[in-house]
Amino acid sequence: MADPITLEQAKKHLEVQHDDDDDMIAEMLAAAVDYVETFTGKNLSEKLVKHEVSAFGRHVRLFRGPIQSIERVEYDPISGGAPVEFTGHRFFNGRLLTAAGYYFPAAAAVRITYIAGFKPGEMPPALGHAVKLLLAHFYSSREAATDRPVTEIPMGVASLMRAHRNRSL
Repeated sequence: MADPITLEQAKKHLEVQHDDDDDMIAEMLAAAVDYVETFTGKNLSEKLVKHEVSAFGRHVRLFRGPIQSIERVEYDPISGGAPVEFTGHRFFNGRLLTAAGYYFPAAAAVRITYIAGFKPGEMPPALGHAVKLLLAHFYSSREAATDRPVTEIPMGVASLMRAHRNRSL
């Protein structure tokens, strides 16, 4: 599963031509990606997500997107015993639903494992640019103490991410 922005792309954006700061840039890049993913509720690259709920309902809302595939649905029977895999499912519009002819069983706990995130080359350009803007902000404001006031993340970043935000967060 590929990184949404490579170290080489990050250094090009920062106009850094040496390798001295590679470790620091990689850490800042990871923080910028994490910030965008947390704000939008979307993984910028494909990742394995583990989601747990206390029981099935009419559906189970999956909060990370975009969903590529459901890998496993497992539940603990309410009567006790070993976990059971549930295969009568489908997903639609960010929700785990039952497939035709199936019903969700009574469960004491439900664990869903799925792949969520943009496939390589499918990440919206605005989100990639938001990551790069955050990275540039982090790189230029490396010191926690400064003689100039550091307010908040640049306004353009929020504007780039807002249209892609998962509304259910």
